[in-house]
Amino acid sequence: MVASNEACDVGVNDGANGDCNADCTLGPRCGDGVLQAVSGEACDDGINLISYSVSTTAAACAPGCKKPEFCGHGMVDSVFGEACDDTKTPEVTGSVHQNAVWANSAAMAK
Repeated sequence: MVASNEACDVGVNDGANGDCNADCTLGPRCGDGVLQAVSGEACDDGINLISYSVSTTAAACAPGCKKPEFCGHGMVDSVFGEACDDTKTPEVTGSVHQNAVWANSAAMAK
């Protein structure tokens, strides 16, 4: 039971990822802005709302502390406007077609 001066209280309060610390403050968790790679987080920017990124190097993070989908990862994300994805970003391929898809994806990510 959570008392008025506690942020959480799960009984065990061992500070494990997603649980409470011994002092009933929130323990490490996805969304706290601290990367816990040991717990399976690929990223954690504290917001984690970016579902699609226009760059593999962008400091973007998706829900669940996972890296967002992006142009160049080898899978066509038609929901984000991609018509193709050959695992190369437009800067590498110079492809006019891919650049058009990239521009469309970039506009959708804004």
